[in-house]
Amino acid sequence: GRSKAAAKIAAGEPFYHGKVRTFLLEKKHGKICCEAIHGMCGQDVYVFQEVLERSKSCAAGPGDTVVFFLHWSARGQPQASSPLLRLSGPGGAPTLRGTVKTVGEGVGYLECEDTMDFFGQDVYVEGELAAGLTPGQTVAFSVGLTEEGTPRVESLEPCEESWQP
Repeated sequence: GRSKAAAKIAAGEPFYHGKVRTFLLEKKHGKICCEAIHGMCGQDVYVFQEVLERSKSCAAGPGDTVVFFLHWSARGQPQASSPLLRLSGPGGAPTLRGTVKTVGEGVGYLECEDTMDFFGQDVYVEGELAAGLTPGQTVAFSVGLTEEGTPRVESLEPCEESWQP
């Protein structure tokens, strides 16, 4: 029962992250600024509207930080492919909802269906962000990635179970 993304990651397929820089509704595509890809080929990553719209929590748009898989077009251009997940909104705004699973001495873990589907693991919370959390609490949060590509909470706030990004 692994998700498509978790299966790709388990098989060793790399994923990338970047910020949606532009989206042109009339052309039904946008560009993602990704340092790793820019370093490889000097280009932004092309993304079709349907890939942005299929983002797990809700459609991704300009200013959102996203994590995605990559393929190369017939013309040799980098393109984002599904699945794609919003990690944070403009200015680092929360885009995900989860439940506090465990809290220890300055660390904790959040359960979130969207991040579990993508990464195949719970999201790590550390330091001051973990202080005051209680197991079972619902939170809205944004995610960053460690150098190893592990998801970790960048910001969070308590929220209602009905909260939507």
